[in-house]
Amino acid sequence: MRQTLRGDSHVLATDDIDAIHLKTVHECGRKEIRWYENSNSQYLDYFDPRAPNKFFSAGSRGETVVPSPDIFLALQGEECPKEVTDLPTTSECAVHLELLEAVYALRRRVISTQNLDDSFGIKGPTRTVYRRTYVGNRKYEHRPFAIKDKTFPERSQKKWTAFLHIAVMRFITWAEKVEGLMQERGGPHENAYLPYLPPLDVLTVWHAFLLNPGTFRRHCEVNVLPYLKHVSFPWTRIHKAISTVESNAAYNLPAPARAWFTETTGMPPDLYEYIQEAGTKDSEAPIRQALAKFCDDNATGIPNIGFLIKRTKEEDDPEQHAFMTLLLAAQNQRNVVKPLADNVVRQGGFVDKMHHQLWLRSPAFADTLRRSVERYDNFTQLFKLKPKSTLVPTLDMDLAWHTHQLSHARYKAAMEEITGRFIDHDDKIGSGTLSVWEGYTRNEYEIVFGEEYSRCLCWDCEAMLSALEQDESPSIEGDWAEGLVEKIREDLQFYRCVEVSRRALPPWPADEALLQHIRDRFPGISVSAYEVPWRDTEPPSNIPAEELERATVLVTGSVLPSREQAPNLGYVQLSSAGANHVLNHPLFTDTDIIFCTANGVHGPQISEWVITTFLAFQHHSKLPPQNEFDVTTIPKYLQFQNEGKWDRAAFPVQDSVGRRIPPRHQSPSHPKTTHLIGAAEFAVLGKNKTFVSNIGRGPIIKTDDLIQALENDVISGAALDVTDPEPLPDGHPLWSTKNIIITPHVSGISTRYNERVLAILELNLDRLVNGEELANRVSRRDGY
Repeated sequence: MRQTLRGDSHVLATDDIDAIHLKTVHECGRKEIRWYENSNSQYLDYFDPRAPNKFFSAGSRGETVVPSPDIFLALQGEECPKEVTDLPTTSECAVHLELLEAVYALRRRVISTQNLDDSFGIKGPTRTVYRRTYVGNRKYEHRPFAIKDKTFPERSQKKWTAFLHIAVMRFITWAEKVEGLMQERGGPHENAYLPYLPPLDVLTVWHAFLLNPGTFRRHCEVNVLPYLKHVSFPWTRIHKAISTVESNAAYNLPAPARAWFTETTGMPPDLYEYIQEAGTKDSEAPIRQALAKFCDDNATGIPNIGFLIKRTKEEDDPEQHAFMTLLLAAQNQRNVVKPLADNVVRQGGFVDKMHHQLWLRSPAFADTLRRSVERYDNFTQLFKLKPKSTLVPTLDMDLAWHTHQLSHARYKAAMEEITGRFIDHDDKIGSGTLSVWEGYTRNEYEIVFGEEYSRCLCWDCEAMLSALEQDESPSIEGDWAEGLVEKIREDLQFYRCVEVSRRALPPWPADEALLQHIRDRFPGISVSAYEVPWRDTEPPSNIPAEELERATVLVTGSVLPSREQAPNLGYVQLSSAGANHVLNHPLFTDTDIIFCTANGVHGPQISEWVITTFLAFQHHSKLPPQNEFDVTTIPKYLQFQNEGKWDRAAFPVQDSVGRRIPPRHQSPSHPKTTHLIGAAEFAVLGKNKTFVSNIGRGPIIKTDDLIQALENDVISGAALDVTDPEPLPDGHPLWSTKNIIITPHVSGISTRYNERVLAILELNLDRLVNGEELANRVSRRDGY
């Protein structure tokens, strides 16, 4: 028991663990993560989404959701707390982390989207040189090569600054409009309620502004914004708007909020999409010239924004006219705009730290937030005890402190009650001064509260601390310690596997450059990409209904809309090599829509999988007696019963190791190919002690017969990337069968997968235009 100023609490920590042991824990964690991220060794397809959340001994099996919805149960709308001294809840801190992920994703999209370079007139000039290049048959040619401008990446970063300056002006406009609406509705300032969520760019600026509470208060007073000053941060609605299941943390502004923003400001609700679309217009278009001038006022050959506005008529395009007027206002008010944009830039470091800590997906997430609020409680007490000192929080305290500041009036009242004064938050202090005060805070905190000031906040250490807090055993001896360690290990492995799976599936959204290539090849078409979790069975809610209704071509893995949802659909390009998963879907059975597979995209990587798994198997051959190396590790002849076109890609690989591969016909998943290879076939193959590889479909091989063939040494070994059943359940005999390598359907994974799928799409779109036969078209008669 340790005594604190706010009562008794039982405080456990990891500070008694020797540093060398913590270093070992961290290194093991890093290696485990690298192992999961290696597509050749992970078992992600065997992750069962219905597995129980074992942490804290969850008893019933049910859909596992990370983070757990239970963390957000304390969200109670946006009313004022019951007590003025109430600190932020763990639920509010959790939503804050969701918001930071959305801000991180927005910044990353803006910086990495090449289309925005065109929008802002940021060009990467190149010069061409000719290099002597070997072209075969002892011949050389001088071929042109483009030398890129090395300063381009740095100049491309200017997009984020320009984007923020526009966002600040939109925030100023939004603040004025929303204040007017709240004044119309009336009521005491203390009961202010935000009527509509703002767009993400506006929310990003507001968020960073609130983290400078003194400046925000003065801004509200000077600009007469009493309701905005008192409004509570809309945690519940932000939580509903952000999808953290998706790797891009999509922020979906509710339809009423979108409509209100457009109607009252005359501007588009999605700034990113609007600027990106502007980049597709002609380079002489006023909107593109205005954006280029805004990004670089010294840009030559471009009229000023005021002149460009005069060249356009408001009635022709009211939205564009309002946007260009906003650009001019932002340019003329840089002394107001720049400080607010700088707020967001300074908060970028905190956003990065929270993204890399990834507490949002940690097995100890709820406990990490609870401890953060408790330690922030101590931190506020330290302000009371040290009134003339600058105090520096740790990262976990800082999260709770930032969360508290986002409801300005509530924060101000609480700090005045707890500490006797208003506590401002200055994020402009230099690193040198900050380091000095951090040392002072560390000493004072540890003296007053008798616990460590800073500690490791990684998943491993937080999970250990949570397990120690949860366990009530009086001793750390014997079976107790062993069981606790095993529990922590399993929890960490489970959550890491879930996170890697979330990031890996699906491979969308596609690289913007690939999408732009399709747009350039087929002018006049509109191309949109949406991230769809692999296991989903219905189109996600973030795809607008009107967009599905207009769609004529769909590229998808397994998620298909109904005919009613997509009445104009005429061509579906599957991203899988097979089509058996769509054969019973009404969109396939009840329509004449063209379906094409991605047969052929797996070739290079699957050929490598076949060769390398065979070589890996050979490395496990029993060693012969010393100096009697009579084992031939690479045979000269291999047979393949293949799934499609991958064997063609295997020829150059097999040539390099001196093997001959005779081609065989295709064997797609079909009733006629089920159990195509069984005991009789294994008996024939056994005459040459064949090594069997299956990368096609699990049911092609009769599993029981394969097990018998391996156990009785009929064949030398097997490598399976697909199984029957799939996923392979725990305790299945295949797991314990000798001479077998099993991987979780990953042989086709490649960093260029999307590129190859879109190459097939491009080919087929050309053929559609020319009335030619499409590649990989699925036959409704044959089922493949």
